[in-house]
Amino acid sequence: GGRFVLQAVDADANALKALATTIVSRGGLGAVLVSSARPSLLVIARAPDVAVSSSDVLARLISKLGGRGGGRPDLAQGGGLDVPAEVILAEAREVLSRGPLNQS
Repeated sequence: GGRFVLQAVDADANALKALATTIVSRGGLGAVLVSSARPSLLVIARAPDVAVSSSDVLARLISKLGGRGGGRPDLAQGGGLDVPAEVILAEAREVLSRGPLNQS
């Protein structure tokens, strides 16, 4: 799939989205960024050459951790996750390591 940056950031939704977009602009990278405030905001993005669907990753995370959101294969965002950022990042690491997440 590609390499992913997973990080908690003290930022609002717009800043998370801007940072994620900057990270994936380099190609070969994806990003899972979580706000450090609770309830947490979440932005998942991937470069065009990364075969992972951001919306699939988000769907799996919110189905397990709560919250809601949506998006496209290249960029998805969610909110209302009432768990610590570290828990969200650990679960994202697990989701990404489990296997294929369609790029569609």
